[in-house]
Amino acid sequence: MRILGERPNGGQDNACARARKWIQDHGGVTRIPSWGKIWLSEDLYYPHPLLQDMIWDSLYILTEPLLTRWPFNKLVRERALQITMNHIHYEDENSRYITNGFVEKKME
Repeated sequence: MRILGERPNGGQDNACARARKWIQDHGGVTRIPSWGKIWLSEDLYYPHPLLQDMIWDSLYILTEPLLTRWPFNKLVRERALQITMNHIHYEDENSRYITNGFVEKKME
């Protein structure tokens, strides 16, 4: 939810704070599967040059306030969801709806 733009104590009925408490109560990050740890650490696994970080940070600072305002937030979100669903359907059709990974099906 934080990646999607919610504040630390944001969300419906204080959902971010409740989710954080649930994660901490269940062992925190140290108790997640190895693929989850890799996903959480990819930025540290492959460090970026300072110039790249500066460009990304400045783009984020300049564009994030604009893209979170209506009508951009609706347009961008709808398009992102559409692209994501297209990728999921493409993968399903090419694998004949068979997967050996439980992660993919949980994300649908």
